[in-house]
Amino acid sequence: MYFILGPHRPPEICQPSVFGCLNCRIENFCAFLNPLPKVTFRDGSTVTLVVTKALFDIPEQDSSTVLFGSEVSFSLGPDMAVPSSVLGLGFQQDPPLFLEPLIDQLVNDSSGYIKSRSFSLYLESGTLTHGEVLLGGVDPDKFIGPLALMPVVGEGHWMLHLLAVYVGGASRRQAGLHAILDTGTNGMYMPAKARQDLITLIRFGLQKPIDIRLVEGKYEIDCADRKYLPTIELEFEGVDGTVFVEVPQENYVEPTMSSACTLLIFEDTESFWRIGQNAMPGHYFSFDFDEKQIGIAKVKP
Repeated sequence: MYFILGPHRPPEICQPSVFGCLNCRIENFCAFLNPLPKVTFRDGSTVTLVVTKALFDIPEQDSSTVLFGSEVSFSLGPDMAVPSSVLGLGFQQDPPLFLEPLIDQLVNDSSGYIKSRSFSLYLESGTLTHGEVLLGGVDPDKFIGPLALMPVVGEGHWMLHLLAVYVGGASRRQAGLHAILDTGTNGMYMPAKARQDLITLIRFGLQKPIDIRLVEGKYEIDCADRKYLPTIELEFEGVDGTVFVEVPQENYVEPTMSSACTLLIFEDTESFWRIGQNAMPGHYFSFDFDEKQIGIAKVKP
């Protein structure tokens, strides 16, 4: 669902990755053990999947093992690009065009699978770690409580009010700027000016001077220098004060097949930020549709 690298990646790429490697030979090459199935849709787009095993827990029922397809890669067809779906854990979109969200389907089902229009997820920090998606509530045993709550602003998205960005002791106020928390996105996307400001703050917060270069629209560094990059701290409006989310360099730097590493900080034409999987490792997130709130806490070690 979230943390898969493409096939045939050497271990020096796979293991230090933000997202790790799934179902592969770590000691040899991160090549998947079986041929990967591909599904082609009517619009010509193709998705490559890997069969993934997980435990499906339903309260007061026996746990069962389920198999599902995790997305490895997605190629667009000749028609207009459309988002690829993961679990469908967003808000209800235009009803004639989109199905009822998964959470609503489970709540409204006569079997009573879940009672709450909410879900939560977490991912441990480090490599070869574990994570969990919980539909219908939170698991207090998984995080250091209480959850810090943030109000969702606007309609139709898990959008928060981003107050400021801090990097290495310097800050950049983001007056009135909004950010969507999007677990299906690989990287942090923002307007061009905000991206330039953030790179400036990163350069200012370096432990020692390194070369940060723009190559074909992406910022790159020598992988040997990544340890000198500062932590990015995001300040959000909270229900009771402000809420801070740390994104260390381990979560916003991605190795490539060469000696260069890419900063997962990208330019977008939209007026808001889109914060992807980078904010997840080490954090527990809860999403409540009815209260229109997102909660966050540190994952228990």
